[in-house]
Amino acid sequence: MFGIPLIMTYHTHLPVYARNYLGWFPFILPISWLTVKYIHAQADLTLVTSPQLKAEFEEQGIERVEVWRKGIDTVSFNPKWKNAETRNMLSDGNPDDFLMVYIGRLGREKRIEDLKAVLDKNPNTRLAIVGGGPYTDTLKEVFKGTKTVFTGILRGQPLWEAFASGDVFCMPSDSETLGFVVLESLASGVPVIGARAGGIPDLIDEREESRTGYLVPPGDIDAISKCVNEMAANKERMRDMGIRGRIEAERWSWEKATSVLRNVQYRQAIKRFEQVTSQRSLIAKVWDCTTFAIVGILSSTIVGVGSTVQDWMRALIAKGKSFFVKAPKAETSA
Repeated sequence: MFGIPLIMTYHTHLPVYARNYLGWFPFILPISWLTVKYIHAQADLTLVTSPQLKAEFEEQGIERVEVWRKGIDTVSFNPKWKNAETRNMLSDGNPDDFLMVYIGRLGREKRIEDLKAVLDKNPNTRLAIVGGGPYTDTLKEVFKGTKTVFTGILRGQPLWEAFASGDVFCMPSDSETLGFVVLESLASGVPVIGARAGGIPDLIDEREESRTGYLVPPGDIDAISKCVNEMAANKERMRDMGIRGRIEAERWSWEKATSVLRNVQYRQAIKRFEQVTSQRSLIAKVWDCTTFAIVGILSSTIVGVGSTVQDWMRALIAKGKSFFVKAPKAETSA
């Protein structure tokens, strides 16, 4: 379309965001999938972040899809950063209590409020929520009166220490195309309780002899609570899961991931581009570029919304005005 081979990568699951934020809109899921399908039809190759997402794309009739190999910075995300001071901060001065940690965007699609019921069922368990986002104020209200600490956004060493200093990382979200924070937690030597959805099942080993965490149905509070109880009752087993997670994460180097990208997947895209480029007329290419831009604006509007319909409407109106309101001409002095 642009005169060079085009590879697209897919990281934000548009249909899930549309369902969570615009579920009131008729046929929003089919519209979202049609949008995704149209955009990625323009690519010579689409890279997704998990085998599960590849299968989902293929079920929707999206062609030329491959998995982008996962990679993690195991130097920064490392058990060596575990320390008593950070744990004391995350547990609000109660480091001996069992500590769940969530790190990431605070948005409605992450289902973080599911963890409140887990706290209610486990009075000796605490929760640290690290990050920021449009749902922050709502979550603070939801967790008011519980054993929860909100740290805000952390970066660099304080972030690495937060990953390494909890007992378990909880990822209740069912909207993850991969879940890099799950990888980062495993690399930090901390086991994970994650939703059996999206790309997360590709990251957590559930085989008993090599277990690195637990997978639970999305929204299943009892299942999460059961996993928390099992871990809290057997700290040695929990530590073993953390050790195995670290060993597994050390296999996922960025060097290996980019080697496959450069030597295999780039060549696939180039080959497909060479096969079709000579068959497209100039008019067809212009049409492709125009419609691609329009659909891109539509999809970015859906992804970029906040937690409320009002936020979405303001974003949509602002985008509409940008098409019709011309910027004022700059005045020139005589």
